[in-house]
Amino acid sequence: MFRLARRPILRTLGAIGSIAGLATLVAPATPAAAAPTSAEQQLLDRLARARANHGLRQYRIGGAITAVAREQARRMADTGTLHHNPRLTTDVTGWRHRAGCMLFHPKHDHWHFKASAQYSLVDPRNGDAVVSYRRKVSFCLRDTARVPAEYGTWTYREVYGACTKRSPQGISVGWMDIYQSFLAGQRLVLPDGLADGLYCLQTVVDPVNQLVEGNDLNNSSVAAFRIRGETVHLRAPERCL
Repeated sequence: MFRLARRPILRTLGAIGSIAGLATLVAPATPAAAAPTSAEQQLLDRLARARANHGLRQYRIGGAITAVAREQARRMADTGTLHHNPRLTTDVTGWRHRAGCMLFHPKHDHWHFKASAQYSLVDPRNGDAVVSYRRKVSFCLRDTARVPAEYGTWTYREVYGACTKRSPQGISVGWMDIYQSFLAGQRLVLPDGLADGLYCLQTVVDPVNQLVEGNDLNNSSVAAFRIRGETVHLRAPERCL
């Protein structure tokens, strides 16, 4: 959910916030599985045993395996260690990545992951000029509800729910995190004198690239809507592409 506010009148933008962010949270369909090599199978077996000890689902190889991935699997299976991506300068046993900071949100009364997203409201009639902007929005990342069936069906259980200082946060595959429009931080203030017409709400997840991802190219989405007087009407997102 998301709100737009033109001082002093609030304009409710329905479910645009959750719709705009959803595309970045839904995992793509997994291609047909490829047969693993013996080295890859050794690595999978090792990971499967470790995950089974913690009551977690087993990994499986899905899709085509690249030459780089095959070489890394062989190296890890041969040495019994986990390594950096070979394109990095050094290999180490185990790997940690600093993924940003947490902050306590006084109005939400729990802990958030800082710089989870950013919102930009642009005018497509004026070269996508930015008319309102929220640079860094924090969220408590948790499994709020399953994604609609139209996006796919997954059977992963709910994992993330708490928003305490020390609880892990995340959004599991097949789940989504929904923020209602009435919550603090879920609005953009419209400038005085903003003309009626079509506008585009652009959402970017992980805007400062804090998280290690398999694909950084699916972190943005857009929602289109038309402002007329004090009303807001959703439009097809293609109007903004």
